[in-house]
Amino acid sequence: MRVAQSIGKFLIVKSLDIIDMKFNNIFKLITISTFILFLGFGLKSCKENNEIAVSAGDALIKVEIGDITVNSEDITVNTKPKSANATRLGLTSNRIVQDSTVALGPSLSVDYVLENKGSIAKKTIQSTAKQDRSNQLSATSTPVRFELSIGTKYKLMAYTSAGLFVDEREYTYGSENYTPEFRLDAGKSYIFVAYSINSKTDPLPTVDGSTLSTAQLNNISKDLMFFKKQVTLTHGTNLLSVILKHRFSEITIHLGMDPSMTGAITQLQNGSIGATYQSANFKFSDESLTYNGNNDHNAAVTFLTGIGTRNVQSNATLLINPTTTDRVLTLNNITIDGETKASVQIPNIKVNPGHRYNLYLTFKTCVNPVYLADGALVWEYPELPGNTGIDSAGTIIPNGQKITKEFDVPHTDYGFTFEMTKLDNAFNMRINGIDILTDPKEEQIQFQTYDNTANGEGIVERNIRFIDGDEHGTSAANNPTRTAIPDIWKMQGTAANPILKVVISRTGKITIFGSKYSGGPLVEMVLKNNLQFNTVVWKQSGANNRAVDSQKVSNNTFVIGTGYGTSKVNCN
Repeated sequence: MRVAQSIGKFLIVKSLDIIDMKFNNIFKLITISTFILFLGFGLKSCKENNEIAVSAGDALIKVEIGDITVNSEDITVNTKPKSANATRLGLTSNRIVQDSTVALGPSLSVDYVLENKGSIAKKTIQSTAKQDRSNQLSATSTPVRFELSIGTKYKLMAYTSAGLFVDEREYTYGSENYTPEFRLDAGKSYIFVAYSINSKTDPLPTVDGSTLSTAQLNNISKDLMFFKKQVTLTHGTNLLSVILKHRFSEITIHLGMDPSMTGAITQLQNGSIGATYQSANFKFSDESLTYNGNNDHNAAVTFLTGIGTRNVQSNATLLINPTTTDRVLTLNNITIDGETKASVQIPNIKVNPGHRYNLYLTFKTCVNPVYLADGALVWEYPELPGNTGIDSAGTIIPNGQKITKEFDVPHTDYGFTFEMTKLDNAFNMRINGIDILTDPKEEQIQFQTYDNTANGEGIVERNIRFIDGDEHGTSAANNPTRTAIPDIWKMQGTAANPILKVVISRTGKITIFGSKYSGGPLVEMVLKNNLQFNTVVWKQSGANNRAVDSQKVSNNTFVIGTGYGTSKVNCN
């Protein structure tokens, strides 16, 4: 517009001068004036279509969200050596604030580790700032990190260097281009303030006070984030990088079970952390917090995942309080591995404003190992030459007839495990009067299919396989789609790598794992022909459990194994 106005003035003056000239130049004047007017309108049209139209002294403000940060400075870290639990969790020492243990009973405890999360990045974006005649206040072409969700509301306010209010804009993160730009005076210094409550739906709180010295947000109970920076503007587009900083604390609870424990978390009610304040006032000038009411509020802790798992995580819990070392986490009615606690309290939690924390709770039962007596699960009978059976203490037992051995198994709190390093083609076991398998045809867990009619045993059929469909005694010839696996009686295990494992849970559930080759890893096995393992009765206290191992004689007949379990003991 200014270009067009200047040209217009030039035309008027020039025309008056030419009128005094000779009349024979009038036609020439008209031609020149028409051309210059056309040029003026052309320049005006181009200016109206330009991308950025600024007057002399104008400064435009474009906003870019940079890092969303939390405090990581001034952390009072744990000075003790890192615990085995913290090491297992993979935590670094410089972020561990607390690392301790709370006893929950004679044989149950919880190890807890409080970790300062610092500034956690969730996404990476690339700066899209223009490099042409714009002035970048804080821009970079390398990726910057943020954790603000698309759609989050925030407000940007401008004050003069003297603290007088100038203008404000409300933005939606990710849609800044749809909000009109600030138009301020180039060459002047402004104080920019931005705030958010980290929400896509909640309205932004209203600022009380008309100047920077009196401005404050009152009764804030949401996740307050704040930014303030003084900037001297230049002519053109100024890119303002806003870095919002959390002002309240936040904590996420992670519940887990020690690997030595069995079972799962089967009951868990929501908990709380207290005591905290319900709201606070925030002053712009010195960025101070004033807490409202009494310090008697308990912030609710809600959990994301359901029961029946070994690991549970909470939603992030907002804590509005000054620096403190005595917050208490309370969990209500939690059942872990069959043991229920009406209330679990973790005391003396350290919390600082503006910090975000992970609190890891690892429940652990203090136990001692219990072992099966040496030789209890051992026998080995070679086939007699010329006979179709074995010799057991001078008695000939023919193929197909069952032999048994009875022995005691110590009572334990967490079931029992039998491991076998050698096994003939089948076995069964009775625990406190209940067979682990009832098969009317085979009468035992059979790992082999073969024809032993010549030796008086008839046709024997396999009734168990690996969970992936593989079976013992298969080869490339008769099972071309699977890896060849030897018969189980041809395999030899070790104490570290048994060929078979029978697990009895504390509730009497049976699970079997087998190896596909000597020294190989154990893979879960399942029964065939719609058969199911029986659930046995397992004694956790009192008299010992009574076991009977049995096998049908089939030429060489043998089983060599051991057993172990765990029982609770006092943690002291």
